[in-house]
Amino acid sequence: MSNQIYIADEEHTEDDRHIGRHLVSDMWKCQKLADDVESLEKIILNACHVANATILGVSSHKFEPQGVTIMVLLAESHFSLHSWPEYEYVAIDVFTCGKNMDPQSAIDYLEDRLKPEKVETKKIIRGENYAQYS
Repeated sequence: MSNQIYIADEEHTEDDRHIGRHLVSDMWKCQKLADDVESLEKIILNACHVANATILGVSSHKFEPQGVTIMVLLAESHFSLHSWPEYEYVAIDVFTCGKNMDPQSAIDYLEDRLKPEKVETKKIIRGENYAQYS
């Protein structure tokens, strides 16, 4: 991964009512869940590109006997994936304060690649009404 220089937009928020969007997604019974860092890292990095995210760095860990955690540091915030192959389960966390990043497209991409039977995604608005504290 090359080091990238990122210059923040002057207006980084989606609108003037909140600072960011945070999606948390549970994917159950994933039919295509690999248990290796390389495969999952490739999938999550592709999801970042689909979402128009600016990747600053990646950290991954393979647990024994199974499971993977991948953290992607973004200029817009972060993206993480935690896998439990024994349950065919993946937990996804995507937070963005960038107006040009689309976190839902990243979730959709992962759903398409991992083929879960059930997906539960929650959207959390972060920094709501921040203008009143400025």
